[in-house]
Amino acid sequence: MILRLRLKHRNSDHNDFAGHPKVHIASQALAKTAQQAEDTLISSLDKAERLHHIARDERTEQEGGVSIAAERLEEAADTLYSSVTDCQNAIKVLAPSLDVTQERINHLSTQMLSTTPPPTQTQTQIHTQPTYSSVAAAHLPPKVDQAIGRTTIRAHQILLDPNPGSSPFPPATTNKEIAARMKEALINIRNKDTPAGDVKAITVLRNSAIVVELDSESLASWL
Repeated sequence: MILRLRLKHRNSDHNDFAGHPKVHIASQALAKTAQQAEDTLISSLDKAERLHHIARDERTEQEGGVSIAAERLEEAADTLYSSVTDCQNAIKVLAPSLDVTQERINHLSTQMLSTTPPPTQTQTQIHTQPTYSSVAAAHLPPKVDQAIGRTTIRAHQILLDPNPGSSPFPPATTNKEIAARMKEALINIRNKDTPAGDVKAITVLRNSAIVVELDSESLASWL
């Protein structure tokens, strides 16, 4: 009984407060504030959703760009690999032909060197006609004759003077070997205008220069 009386008293107090003008104004203010908060929350949620969609679209676009770039890189790598493979195949195909061509060139060079015509007997047996100088030299005094002889020898010689510190032949090469090589070189360069004669002697000087003495002055002049 006492509990019922207390509840009834409280309900009556509440009804009294609700009917009070200040309470009514406060209730309206609270309702308006709640509505504004709700509107703000809805607007914020809309903005957040739009931002989410924009971020998702940008991420999708970026992922698509990365995927396209990766595909292009893969295509370029495939093209490069194909080009390298083609080059390797071409080299494999051309290698035997190049080897055969090199062998033919070597064979042709060997034939050209081996078929160089040696000097004919007619060329080696040709003797120059005696001149006035040679006849007069036979009747000169001994000292004059020796001087002319030295001059004549010099006229038969050519000097091979290499650059300082260098030599056309290895240091251990003998005069005999040098003479043989010079004779071989003379045979290789002979033509129809080459005077008769051959290498007569070789002298190696201290500075590595080489004096080549020939059979005739005309041959020395021709060289």
